[in-house]
Amino acid sequence: MVYIETFYKDEDQEFAKVNYHSFASASGKIMNECEVKEAIPIHFSRRYVESDKLEIETAFYKAFRGIN
Repeated sequence: MVYIETFYKDEDQEFAKVNYHSFASASGKIMNECEVKEAIPIHFSRRYVESDKLEIETAFYKAFRGIN
């Protein structure tokens, strides 16, 4: 089991690059490529509300499961 940062939404990936953080689908893809059995997205930016976190988690799990 791996807990992985998913600080930003995919649409905010430029912020991720500038601030040296990850974004949802990148974190999920890394976990998929590393063949991690169970991954849990954590550490979301304070800028997001609960519905944004759901969007981040959805993008993460799609990438983690290899769903385009």
